[in-house]
This record gives sequence, C-alpha cells and structure tokens, in this order.
Amino acid sequence: MSRTDERECAELGQAEAVAVRHLAVQKQWQRDEYRLERRGSTKQGLAVVWAIYLQDEQKPAPGAGKSVILHIDPKQRRIVKELAFQ
Repeated sequence: MSRTDERECAELGQAEAVAVRHLAVQKQWQRDEYRLERRGSTKQGLAVVWAIYLQDEQKPAPGAGKSVILHIDPKQRRIVKELAFQ
C-alpha cells in the first residue's frame, strides 16, 4: 500500500468517525439504524458520505426521509455541510 493509499484510508476512517459522532449527537441515531456510504470527495477535498437511514430504504419513493449527505473535512474532523436527500 502506497503512502497516498494509507493517507486516503486514514482520512476515510476519520471522516466516518466524524459522521458517526455527528449522527449520534445531532440526530440521536443509533449505529444500527443507518449505514454509511463513502461517495468520493468534492473538488475542495471534502469527503462525501451518505448516511442512509435504514427505514428510508423501505419507502416506496425516495426523498422526504431522514437520510442525509455529509460533506466532511477529514483534516479538521468536522461536518462542513449537511444536505437532505431530495
């Protein structure tokens, strides 16, 4: 594994840890109520993580659920932006 790969893995782990903490504190979600999907990075280098609330997957039409898209600065370990699914 190259240094770049190691750094990206570490940043991914940090971004997911930030997401888990945010969802527990801000939304009071239990860890077994959602799953996380890494969806790449923005042009600014922010990690994009989808937090999929599992009950939302049972709904017949997308949107209007609890799931969110998080833009995370892995270096500063903070949520920069939270977007609701449409």
